[in-house]
Amino acid sequence: MKVAPIRQLAICLVALFALFAPDVCSAKNSKAENIAAYRHTQLSRGARALPVLAQLEYSEALEFLRQGDRATAEQRLESAMSLDPGFADPHFTMAGLKLRDFSFDAAVYLIEGVTLATRDFHTQGRLVINFMTFVPYVLILVSLIFCIAMAIRYLPFGAHRIKEFIENRMSALLAGPSAIMLLLVPLVVFPGIITALAYVTITCWMFMYRRERFVLLMLITPFVLYGLFGSLLGPITSIADPKSMTSLISRANHDPGSVELIEAIEQTSAGELEPEKDMALGLLYQRRGDYVTAADHFFRTISRKKHLAMAYINLGNVYFMQGDYAKALEGYRKSEGIEPLDPVCQHALAQAYIRELLMKESSKSLQLASALGIDNIRKSYAEGALDNVAVFPKTYSPMEMWRIAMRDSGTNSANYFDEALSPFMRFPRTASAWILIGALIATFILSAIIKPWKLTFQCSNCGSLACEGCSSDSGDMSLCRECASAIEHASSEKVIAALLRQKRHSSLVSRRRSARFATMLLPGVQHFSYGRMSRGFTLATLFAVSALELFARGYIVPDEHMLIFGKAPWKLILPAAGLLLAYLSTFLSRQGMDLRDRKVKKRSQRPEKKNDEKKAVRAA
Repeated sequence: MKVAPIRQLAICLVALFALFAPDVCSAKNSKAENIAAYRHTQLSRGARALPVLAQLEYSEALEFLRQGDRATAEQRLESAMSLDPGFADPHFTMAGLKLRDFSFDAAVYLIEGVTLATRDFHTQGRLVINFMTFVPYVLILVSLIFCIAMAIRYLPFGAHRIKEFIENRMSALLAGPSAIMLLLVPLVVFPGIITALAYVTITCWMFMYRRERFVLLMLITPFVLYGLFGSLLGPITSIADPKSMTSLISRANHDPGSVELIEAIEQTSAGELEPEKDMALGLLYQRRGDYVTAADHFFRTISRKKHLAMAYINLGNVYFMQGDYAKALEGYRKSEGIEPLDPVCQHALAQAYIRELLMKESSKSLQLASALGIDNIRKSYAEGALDNVAVFPKTYSPMEMWRIAMRDSGTNSANYFDEALSPFMRFPRTASAWILIGALIATFILSAIIKPWKLTFQCSNCGSLACEGCSSDSGDMSLCRECASAIEHASSEKVIAALLRQKRHSSLVSRRRSARFATMLLPGVQHFSYGRMSRGFTLATLFAVSALELFARGYIVPDEHMLIFGKAPWKLILPAAGLLLAYLSTFLSRQGMDLRDRKVKKRSQRPEKKNDEKKAVRAA
């Protein structure tokens, strides 16, 4: 009897499953056992949270969201929150899910996420680093867009005089393109945003209007301030460096005592941060159960800083964990004498009083610890972590960590921002500031030396470029060669007006075609070119922010301790929408394509002409 093809396929699948199912099940069991063993090891060492497991849960939650399994994704998000209460990303993702249902829980999760993202020093440092890196990159992109717009608008003014010189002296072919290429030589030889800003300042300042000059100065000022006062960003540099003492001490606040971190701290020069270095090592050795070495480091800290309450609390914890409650009480009481309103100290005192059967004192310390906010410290521990914690370790607060970063900046010679911005600036920080200052000084000197009638200006009729040697005066108008030749043999005013109107229309049409392509490649260029500074700045900023967000997917400087997992969809959707909006605003904008001359630069009469007129009046 023959078996149907579908039935044959089913039999084969069942056979394959029976053959390989034990291996699959054993792999899943092995993974679960490894996770359970890792969790037990970390919690037994006094780990406050399990960030690795939390990130794995969050990664799987995002994967379930992509598959459309929202219920399982929410369970994984809740699990990630319980494994690492300081992990803010699951709260933001959950807020987005609740927002789809128009639930008020979205606001709760959002507020919790913002609170977590700004409460811990590590997350604070990440936010500050990304913000301080993001803003210069946006400024560089906006400055580049502005420089392109001003070059399209005003470089032809300078090229026109060079073109006239070449044609009159050398009779060269392609004088116009040659003039443009000569003007672009400095930008090709010294590429970079500093060169572009300085070059636009020198070549275009005398043709610019007040709003354009104001925007140019607004873009130059941050680079000048950074060049002159960039050394004040030292604390951020120490946070950005994962090998700095600040970063290592920050990790020691929560690390369960990894050997790699201990070795990194011991091998790093601390300078004036030796007490903080010993404190971090003491905490790590204490979590590893090496109480003798931990006590030794705490004693070293006390020998250098006798009035540091934190050292006495942690030294008391070492004795408490060894069962010597009398010495533990001694350390806690010394800490209480220095900081009587510390909730960690009061909670530790209460636990030691209980072991010494001093119930009245214990009750008083517990009440005081509760009033001072010991519950907030409990909430920062992962689910199950409190089972192995009798007394809480005293770690550095975010404010204390910022003070450490300030002191650490003096020993850190490298500047993170110099390394991040050097590919775009191409000059050292201080040199960049003086180049821009020198460009402004040179511009003011040239403005005083060069007379207005020596500059290129626009034809009063069609807006084409003209100069003193290639223009003609007709009443109150200064006309280019083409307009002047168009009315050369006309005598009637109506005929002259009609000819000028026809020439103006044809010139505007040709300019519209050439300018439309050149000014629409990047959002903001079109509006900057036609004098709409506020709209141009808004579109350029929207484009820069969206492009950087799309490229970085949330963090320009990622957390070096974060696992690699898929980013939340909104980190891709929102920047893409911003880019689309910027380009749509550019393509649909018709105001910039009218090509109406904002202002015609009229030539001032030369002094010799004025003197001739005065002499004629006197003779009459």
